[in-house]
Amino acid sequence: EDGNYNPLHVYANKKEICLLANKVNCLLGFKDSCDLIMRIDNELPIHKTCDLKFKGQDIMMMTKKEPSEWLGDLVDDIKYKVIMGKLPNDYKAIKNYVSEILRIAGVLDEK
Repeated sequence: EDGNYNPLHVYANKKEICLLANKVNCLLGFKDSCDLIMRIDNELPIHKTCDLKFKGQDIMMMTKKEPSEWLGDLVDDIKYKVIMGKLPNDYKAIKNYVSEILRIAGVLDEK
């Protein structure tokens, strides 16, 4: 048992909480995952939503749709993909991804 630490787990719970949980796990006889947690945290492409290179306001400039739950869902999707290494934290790469999502949804404001 390694505590099942992965990039999403460390991002969501933050390094300090994961390290505390690891200490408890060690006391319970589980493998020490301190090095793994530190490595994952150091390799995270973002540590907060505001670290994304393409932000919610950038998305809003691409659509006439009013912001609501869909915007948060899309930003969460982008964060997940960036954190898990499925999408680079790069302005153009994220913009291209968002363009495709908005085009499929029929809400891309193609000026």
